[in-house]
Amino acid sequence: MSQKSVLIVEDEIITAMEIKSCLKNFGYKVIGIVDSGENAIKRLAENGINLVLMDINLKGSMDGIETTEIIHSKYGVQIVFLTAFEEKENAIRSRFSFPFGFLSKPFNEKELKAALDKLR
Repeated sequence: MSQKSVLIVEDEIITAMEIKSCLKNFGYKVIGIVDSGENAIKRLAENGINLVLMDINLKGSMDGIETTEIIHSKYGVQIVFLTAFEEKENAIRSRFSFPFGFLSKPFNEKELKAALDKLR
């Protein structure tokens, strides 16, 4: 299996750094951490990224859902949503017809690994 390249889109730096550490332990290559949808789209245009971990609430004018719509239509990249609001999961699932992973914050390393393992 080739090493997957991951972009973390998370505006809480401590959470992002914890995720980065876990991903590296799992053998993923972390391309970067960004805190807004606009920066995520720019980063995807510059790099070959296989996976995005996307927080729902972000800095900037776009939330994680809007950002995901653009990323999926332009790049077709797999996305795992991160949210502290479990009720948003159903809204997200009904809005998209393609598979995604979901993690409710706070989550642990085992839960992160399980969400990643569900992706192709």
